[in-house]
Amino acid sequence: MMSMITVMMMMMMMLMMMTVMVMMTFLLLPLLLLLQLLLLLLQLLLLLQHRVGEAAVHTLRQVQDSWLLAIRLK
Repeated sequence: MMSMITVMMMMMMMLMMMTVMVMMTFLLLPLLLLLQLLLLLLQLLLLLQHRVGEAAVHTLRQVQDSWLLAIRLK
């Protein structure tokens, strides 16, 4: 039969482990949510950059067309 001190120590260890697990859960959840939010912002920035790039290419093509037209009209 285990002594009373050993049983108490085992119970304390189990309680400490449970406390650490709960704390880790509540600490990791906000961090994961924050990471997800940052990834969403990065995705939005990449989408915006893609749209701006498309608009810039369109503008450059228009400028190129106008230059070609001006050269032809000379």
